[in-house]
Amino acid sequence: MERKKNHSIQTLLNSRFSLYTFLVIITLCFISTYTQIYDVKLDMNGDNIHYYALGKALADGKGFTNTISFNETPHTHFPPGYPVFIAGIMKFFPDNIQAIKIANGILLYAAIILLFFLLRKLSGNLIIPFLSCVFCSIHAEILRYATIMMSEMLFLFCSVGAIYLALSIKPDQLFTRKGIRDSLFLLLLLFLNNYIYFVRTMGTSVILAIILYSGIIFIQQLYRFFKNRKEWPDGAQKRTAILRLSRYALLFILLTGSFAVTKTAWDIRNKNVGKLNNDYIGDFMKKPNGQTMAGWDDWKNRISDNFGSYLNKWIPNAVVNAPYTNAPSTQGEIFRGLLIAFLIIWGLIRLPKGGLLLFLYLGATMAVLLVWPEQYGGLRYFIAAIPFFIFLFLYGLYTAILYIGRRVKKNLPEHIPAVCLIIFALFFMFPAYTQALVPKKQMAKYKTWTPEIAGNAFAEFTAAMQWCGQNLPDTARVICRKPELFYMYSGGKKCGSFSQYGKPEEILQQLIDQKATHVIIDHWFRHAYYTLYPLISTHYPEKFKFIGQFASKGGQEPPTLIFEFHPDWTKEKTTSQ
Repeated sequence: MERKKNHSIQTLLNSRFSLYTFLVIITLCFISTYTQIYDVKLDMNGDNIHYYALGKALADGKGFTNTISFNETPHTHFPPGYPVFIAGIMKFFPDNIQAIKIANGILLYAAIILLFFLLRKLSGNLIIPFLSCVFCSIHAEILRYATIMMSEMLFLFCSVGAIYLALSIKPDQLFTRKGIRDSLFLLLLLFLNNYIYFVRTMGTSVILAIILYSGIIFIQQLYRFFKNRKEWPDGAQKRTAILRLSRYALLFILLTGSFAVTKTAWDIRNKNVGKLNNDYIGDFMKKPNGQTMAGWDDWKNRISDNFGSYLNKWIPNAVVNAPYTNAPSTQGEIFRGLLIAFLIIWGLIRLPKGGLLLFLYLGATMAVLLVWPEQYGGLRYFIAAIPFFIFLFLYGLYTAILYIGRRVKKNLPEHIPAVCLIIFALFFMFPAYTQALVPKKQMAKYKTWTPEIAGNAFAEFTAAMQWCGQNLPDTARVICRKPELFYMYSGGKKCGSFSQYGKPEEILQQLIDQKATHVIIDHWFRHAYYTLYPLISTHYPEKFKFIGQFASKGGQEPPTLIFEFHPDWTKEKTTSQ
């Protein structure tokens, strides 16, 4: 009787009724949370403005072109995948920032629903995919990137789709009457696997993981072919085996070859427009203090610092949605990090299907992050991997409970660990996830950036940029620390920038080379006062004319300043005036 009851519960948990019920709950969780944290304000991350400007240039027929700087030149830093997506949105909703942000929310919802079916395929049940997708629907940081104009949500959707397709294709049925669906899936996979390269540079980890996965399963089939070749009684069976093997080889060749062609074509394009070096190499070699990586000790320190940060803070905080602090890791955080890492690895090992592909993807992602500059670390760089870390943590916990439970009771039903997992989620994870959403909801209530939430420095900087847009002639050539922000707050006017570090004569030459007429000195970023202001205060005061300042009443911080720049003025000329 008890066995029949347990079987009935397990059947119900994996029934079609449960499937639809879980999908409805996930949908309600996403809609209710997303609408509460949706922020109409322009995000202060400069990259999202570059994406917007590039998308607008594509929509306006200018091509993949820089339109923020003085000279409209072919763009070579950001990949074009997300700007193409923005351009598509702009064709229906011209210059509508909110439409682009909402489209990112739709991408996240679509990714979560697709993720649910992928995780069901990986785990073989519904409870763990359901909990994983609910947590993704209310994850504060994932949701944040679904409300700004950044490529993370497109990358997440494409990554989940590519992994789902890679695990769904049956290579031995490709290009046969029986395998029409598999052939269509292959075409979609080839598109996504190459499109991901144009969405995010980090997407290479997904691409290489899928290529390596297809290569490994081909080698496995090749080994079986030679192992069993003497057992075929006639030539027909051998020909069938050769055809089967050739389809596995073809899958690997198509994935590898198409990516090689895609990368080569993009490299040729960049070379033709004058880009000889990869921008990311310069960032990659930079140390937190602005110096350059020199020897093995620098690399050892970087890998050690990143390993500790991701093990003790970034990944555990992403899984349990805890706030990040820059303080040294406590013993409690180290223990928590080790426990979560163990459960993730345990869950990966215990997966009945797809464990190899996930291992290759997550392993490649973490390998890159370990050698990536410490100052660029954070959730943003593995945002698309967070759903998989959450899933593997929950699956690891579930299988650990099942493993221990069956050492105590041999015929322990599978729904018992599922119930334990739900209780753990309700009492230990949901409260943290709910608390993490509070600041996002509070921030969303403000419809514009005010000194109260952004600080006086940013408010003064934006006021100065707006003033320049309204009062300076169209021929003015303004230099400031964030040209992309100037582009947005000045009404689409162009702007130039300056190096974060440099000698006074080098910075002066940069202003001359750009034919600058005005400069903005802000204190939202320290570089303007640290690098540019000394030209005015100490080295070349005769070449600058004060126009005005923006300062908060009673504020103790330095004001935001605007100066005219006249490179031909000398001390003698200034004195005579």
